[in-house]
Amino acid sequence: MELKASLRECEIHVKASEEFAINKAVELTSKLQKAKQEIQKRNEDMQIALTQAREVALQVADLADAAMPWSQNLNPTLDHEGKLTRLLDEINKLGSKAHRYL
Repeated sequence: MELKASLRECEIHVKASEEFAINKAVELTSKLQKAKQEIQKRNEDMQIALTQAREVALQVADLADAAMPWSQNLNPTLDHEGKLTRLLDEINKLGSKAHRYL
């Protein structure tokens, strides 16, 4: 009789362990799925940000290309022309940096 009770107790323990393992597997599967969704969302956000950065880089490069003839034709004797020259130089520098991202 004592052996049967011990066997029954072991069966109950095994069943409880199985249920715990199944519940834990379901929980971990759910967490894994959520993590995959978050990673996918971040990847999509990064792709959008990268596309936007490329578009900005293209615009800066285009602006630098358009500013190049102006910067070569300026006579920086007047104050506002000097400021414009510095601005165009800065645009050219940004254009050079932008080309690295294209």
